[in-house]
Amino acid sequence: MMYLLLEISAKFLKLEQLDQDVDASEIIGVSVDGTGQVGTYFYTAPEIEQRWPKINEKADMYSLGVVFFELWHPFDTAMERHIVLSDLKQKGEVPPAWAAEYPEQSSLLRRLMSPSPSDRPSAVELLQNAFPPRMEYEMLDSK
Repeated sequence: MMYLLLEISAKFLKLEQLDQDVDASEIIGVSVDGTGQVGTYFYTAPEIEQRWPKINEKADMYSLGVVFFELWHPFDTAMERHIVLSDLKQKGEVPPAWAAEYPEQSSLLRRLMSPSPSDRPSAVELLQNAFPPRMEYEMLDSK
């Protein structure tokens, strides 16, 4: 699933570079003007919350980091999810047991959710170099 999301993001970026007139509203059917709060709090990159004048595809990588974490970390309750994702977003902290069990995923997550967009990898970089550390089915087969 993560690989598919990365491929879609990389292809969208390539399309956007080829045609500077491409607008997210043309693709997803939603008006996006960058002035209002759109999306869910946990998935929103800091630069969007802080209303930076220039937002790029690295904001999507932040959101992808949250999705990546949710795929690798099961939650028993909605409250647990809220607490863990709050710590992740506000403090940059992942559960220590999770980080110990999945060190490669934890390292990738920290890069994806870096507070600074310039420190986050692009979708293309991840596809070429860093992703996947181990596929989900490999993890299941090894247990």
